[in-house]
Amino acid sequence: MVLYMEMFESFMQRAEPNTRIAKETCGVLAGVEEDGVLYVTHLIIPKQVGSSDSVLTTHEDEIFLYQEKYNLL
Repeated sequence: MVLYMEMFESFMQRAEPNTRIAKETCGVLAGVEEDGVLYVTHLIIPKQVGSSDSVLTTHEDEIFLYQEKYNLL
C-alpha cells in the first residue's frame, strides 16, 4: 500500500476542529490497485455524528456511489 503523507496531513487538518472539542472524526481511504499495489488516492470524509469516543457514519450509500463513480477500492 502506498499512502502519501499529504493524505494524512489533509485528514489531520480536516479533523482539527473536532479534535479541539474531543470529537472523533472518521475518514475513508480509497484508491486504485496497480500491479498488486494499492495506491491511496482519495480521502473520503463521510457525513457523520461523533462523540469523544465514537463516530457513526450516515448516508453510507453516498460513500459507495462515490467509490463506484471513480472506480475506487
